[in-house]
Formats: sequence, C-alpha cells, structure tokens
Amino acid sequence: MAACNGAADGELPIAMATSGAWDEATAIVHVHYPDGSGAITLQLSATEDPRPSATAPLPIACMPDGRDQCTATLARFPAHDKLVAFTPQLGGMDARGARYLVERDGTVDVYPHFTLTHGTKRVLFPAFHSATLEPFEPGNQREIVAYLPASYDENIAARYPVIYFQDGQVMFDDGRHIDTSVEAAWEQTGAFDEFIAIMVSGIATINGTPTGIRNNEYNPTPTSLTGTPPLGEQYATMLATELKPQVDAALRTRPEREHTFATGYSLGASISTWIAFRYPNVFGGYAGVSEATGVDYNWINDQLPASPPSPRLTRIYLDTGTENDAQGVIASFASTYRTLGYVDGPELFTYVELGGAHEPYAWGRRFPVAFAFLAPAQRIP
Repeated sequence: MAACNGAADGELPIAMATSGAWDEATAIVHVHYPDGSGAITLQLSATEDPRPSATAPLPIACMPDGRDQCTATLARFPAHDKLVAFTPQLGGMDARGARYLVERDGTVDVYPHFTLTHGTKRVLFPAFHSATLEPFEPGNQREIVAYLPASYDENIAARYPVIYFQDGQVMFDDGRHIDTSVEAAWEQTGAFDEFIAIMVSGIATINGTPTGIRNNEYNPTPTSLTGTPPLGEQYATMLATELKPQVDAALRTRPEREHTFATGYSLGASISTWIAFRYPNVFGGYAGVSEATGVDYNWINDQLPASPPSPRLTRIYLDTGTENDAQGVIASFASTYRTLGYVDGPELFTYVELGGAHEPYAWGRRFPVAFAFLAPAQRIP
C-alpha cells in the first residue's frame, strides 16, 4: 500500500482550544484500504494544526505496515480536548461520509471508501430452503436478497454488522425509500455504521405455488391470524440456525451477536421481537418499527419476564407514530424491559413520531433513527 499522510478535518462537538496551547498526546490511526491505487492522507483542519500560526492543514505521516494498512500517529492534541476529527483522503478526494474521531491517547481502525454513494442489491440465495419449515411448508423456497453498502466492493478489508429484514421482498422498494434515506443519513450524519441488510422474503413457493406466508411465519403466539397456523417459532429457528450461518459464510459479516439484529414493520416487528427473545445468543437486539396490534402482543409480552433473554439483549428499539394505534404496544414492551432492568438510552430506545402513520414513507423516515441506535458510529459531520 502507498504511504499515507495524516491529519484531521474540522471542529469537534466540544470546545476547541483557541489559545494555540497544545499537549503531548499519542493517538494511533490505522487506515485499512487494500486498493493501493494512490497515496492516502488523513486531513487535519487548520484549527487542529499544531503549528503556532497554521493557515493550512499539516499532513501527518501514515506509514505502511501491511499490504492493506498504514498507521498514522498524532503526537499532539489541542489543550483540553479529548477528541480530534480527521478525514482520510485518496489523491485529494475525501472519504465518503462524516469525519472519523480518535481519542487522546487512543487507537482507532478505519475502513474508508472514496467513490460510490449508493449500495447494491444482490440475490444471495434465489431459492433458499428451510428444513425446519419443510413439515409445514412442503418444498418451500424463497428468495434472499442482500443489500450491500456502498463500500462493500471497494474496500474488501471491511466487515459489517448485519440486519435481517422481514418482508424483504418490499422493504427496500421505491415505495419505502429505505435505502436512499439510510444512505443520505449515513453520508450526512455518520450516526451509524454501514451495514449489510438481509431481506428475507415474506412470500415463499410451497409445493410449486408462490404463497404469502407472513400471517403464519410472523406470528409466534398460540392465536392464529385469519385462520392460518402460527409458525413464528419455526420461522425464528430457521432465521437463527439455518439462514444466518449461510449468510456469514457468503458475505463479509461481523457475525458476533452484538453486531446481528432483526427488524421489520408491523407483523415483521412482532416476529423480530420474538426472534431476539428466543435467540439472544445469535441476535444482540432488534428494531420493532410500527409494531402490529393485530397479533396477540400481550402474549408475547408475558413471555419476556417468564423467561428473560440470556444473554441480555444489547439494543432494543421500539417506535410508532401518533397516527398509529400502536403506542400502547411499545409502551407495554418498554415497561416490561424496564422491569427486567433494561436502561433507557444505552439498551432501550422508544420513539413516537409526531404525525407518523402506519405506512411506508413513515417507516423509511424512521429506519435511520433505528440504525443509529442499533449500530452507532464514532463519527461527526
């Protein structure tokens, strides 16, 4: 890899030193970028430049220490500041997204990309079959599509958290604008890590016939929906024990539970709640977006204290809109989690959108909020 030169770009959310006072401090930045097509620099703004009369950014050497990595050392920090922001550059081109942060006397690994702004969809498994669901859905097959972030093909050193979407056949279509709203939020705020989305179709081919099965598979309760047998337990098992291992084998995921989440809207939110409850060793948390009222959510809620998730979930996100009647649903779930010791803020986040309805555009607006809670990033606009 070509030598990297480093420096950080921009002011911090805390007060910057204005007197020119600087402290000795050692912060290490490891830049991972296997492309090797040019020299990478880390750009500091003049306000963070250690020269007494700095008017232009001062590069800090970033020395190659591997085929796809270089390391920059920041030896001085503005007095009283704990963090410095920086932007990797490739041939003068800024990395996409918000600036990175490094702590005084800390170390950070970054995986920048410089070109694409939009992710891509890839059919991962055109005819995924579940042995768990076979007794109930003979010959079942469904399409599994992966949404890969903009950096996926450019920076092959990067690995990603994974979010499993229920109703995957519609979640990233034009009516919901989830991909574009999430990509815009990532570029502008840097509030969350780029992620892989696995879109699990709510339509399966059973005995050769395409069939909508969400009322079956997204219902874990003993009470049937529209006369269809509940298959939520089997569906959760399929996702955790059959699909996830194949996804991890096929893509550059971060497979640990703390980087693995389930999400969905309406009934998809209900089954995501159940998936995380039943398989907390696989899923570290979930986002219940516009939770459903039609399913027996009181039954689900009663199971939580009876057999609390172990290990504890790390991230629980619940939302709805004021034009939806699900406020009582998320209030009930949140109350139960608080009773189990979950703390608002670090572990539990509830959000009621003023004017938000139970419809695709509202879900698209709120998904970036969910991702910022599930997979928060250490970056700044």
